[in-house]
Amino acid sequence: MKREERLRIARMVAALPEVPLLPSAVQHVAECAKLPCRDNPIPFLTEREIRIHHRDAMLVRQMARLISREHGILVRSAQVFDFLRREGWLLSSPECYNAPSEESTRRGLMIAAHSGATGAGLKYYTPYITREGYEFFSRIIIQKGGHL
Repeated sequence: MKREERLRIARMVAALPEVPLLPSAVQHVAECAKLPCRDNPIPFLTEREIRIHHRDAMLVRQMARLISREHGILVRSAQVFDFLRREGWLLSSPECYNAPSEESTRRGLMIAAHSGATGAGLKYYTPYITREGYEFFSRIIIQKGGHL
């Protein structure tokens, strides 16, 4: 993503009105996140497909750095990962660690790439934040002042 585009997105996010999270929506997301991967029909792409078809998608650590730089709040990628898992946007079960929940992919906030598998049958995924996801999550992080 070009610098001008990132600045434009950051200005749009800063101008958005404060939107409270609905507890029922968050609860539904958390319930969906408890399902194992085989019960969650989540589409997964390769990293190459993401680079080709979703050029504006970014890694979670890139989103944390971008928010830190542009808004002057200290946001660490580990905090963002913990926040996304706690709120149910990312799955934390051993069968599909770091896979986006069904709700986050349905809303178009995240996409995922396979990042590897262990000999024990566990799969690990790399979550990518889409443009819509950046706007949504950065608004929440900015409202909380980086205290996730």
